[in-house]
Formats: sequence, C-alpha cells, structure tokens
Amino acid sequence: MILASDFNCVITSDDYTRQRNCSKALARLTQGLDLIDVWEATPARTAYTHYTATGASRIDRMYITHDLRRRQQFAETVATAFTDHFAVTLRLTMDVPCSPRGKGYWRINVSFLSDPSFLQTTKENWEKWRTDMKYYPNRVMWWCRYVKRMIRQLFGREGADLRHDRIEMENFYYSAIYSAIQDTTPQTTQAVALKKLKAKIIRLNSKHHLGMFIDNRE
Repeated sequence: MILASDFNCVITSDDYTRQRNCSKALARLTQGLDLIDVWEATPARTAYTHYTATGASRIDRMYITHDLRRRQQFAETVATAFTDHFAVTLRLTMDVPCSPRGKGYWRINVSFLSDPSFLQTTKENWEKWRTDMKYYPNRVMWWCRYVKRMIRQLFGREGADLRHDRIEMENFYYSAIYSAIQDTTPQTTQAVALKKLKAKIIRLNSKHHLGMFIDNRE
C-alpha cells in the first residue's frame, strides 16, 4: 500500500516552520494502517515541500507499508515548475522486469520554419541537394532516397542544438531554486524568488512545446 497526497496538514513540529496545522486524524490513520513515512527527517535533512510568505511546511508526503519499506532505495524532494509545491519522489526495487521500448515516432518540428536563420540554412542546403540530383535516375528516387533523409538530419541537428541550450538553461534555473531554499533570506523574499524562477522555467518550456502542436481539427 502507498498513501501519497498533498495532505494540507502536518503531524510533527519538524514538518513546519511557522504556520502550524497539525492533524491528529492523519496520525491515527497512518498508525491504524501501520504505515511508515518514507522521509526520515534529521537536523541535517529537512525538506519542506511548500513555501509561502508566512512559512514553509512538509505537507506533501508518502506513506508505505513495511514490506515496501524494505524495497525502498531513497526518497527525495524535487523542484517542479508546474506547481507551487516540491514533488516527492520515491524509488523502490521491484521484481517485475522493465518492458523494452523501441525508438519513438519522429515528426518534423514546423516551428523551425519561423526562424529566419534556419530558413536561410535550409535554402543553402536545398541548392546543394539539387546539384546532387544528377546522381539519381529520376526526381522520385532523388527525393525518396536522398532529400528526405537530408531534411530529417537538418531538422534533427537543429532540434539537438536547441534542446541542449534549453536543458542547460533549465538546469541553471533549477540550481537557482535549490540555492534559494538554502538561503537565509526572509521567508517572504524566499517565496517570491521561488515563484519567479518557476515562472521562468514554465516560459522556457512553453516555447519548446509550441513546436509540438499540430493541426488535428479534422
């Protein structure tokens, strides 16, 4: 059994800084089901999952049974941009083998066609591809065996470069988030800084996801 939620309450004083919202009902529930909190709070390892101007608390938690606890490898909190909470992740060892996955379906990213620099690169490559037409018996063979492959490679390189830049910037913002929660600044300043950094990550990813949308009205 795994019981996981944003409980909006705490059980012990180690789970909050200022604003207190202890729940005896949750304590009775976990005791009655004989569940264990996956997080082991120590003076050197406190992890709050929700930060506000009035304080910080660990209201997002996971509880598991004793047999799962023996399979637990680690539990940690992870910064996320799509919510004002930190995610709680739990890793367990399982006997079930993982299903192998093949390569995904490739689809051209049409958002690149709005980039003047990429359009210019495409035009330059197109002129080169046209000169190679003489090596093929007809236009169909030239297109199917050569041009389509070169177009995919061109879009693949552009996507890889943009993905590398986006991941580097995203990692920078996440590092700033983890630095912010370790900072000794006032709680209000800390909460505002976290909100701004998460907003930057959302904007960064929203631009990336725009290239994935396709017209499927039909």
